[in-house]
Amino acid sequence: MVDGEKNRFQWRPFEARRKRRKWILLSGGLLVGLCLLVYFFFIPGTPPPSPVVSDATRPETAREPQLHAIEGDVKERSTLFKS
Repeated sequence: MVDGEKNRFQWRPFEARRKRRKWILLSGGLLVGLCLLVYFFFIPGTPPPSPVVSDATRPETAREPQLHAIEGDVKERSTLFKS
């Protein structure tokens, strides 16, 4: 072998670094693409609508409370409970 000739099997640190960088970028890109594919196509975006409950099928405890109006006068230095 002549001194000016390069050994093609000699380890080249800069080429190894470039190959490693390409491998990392390619792997990362594929991983991000796979995550986006799963997110958009396999995970539902919104939950399905809940069934509509009519007034006839509501249980008694879920009804609105009844409001009662009390009429009267409140005297001076009195409260609503002592009028």
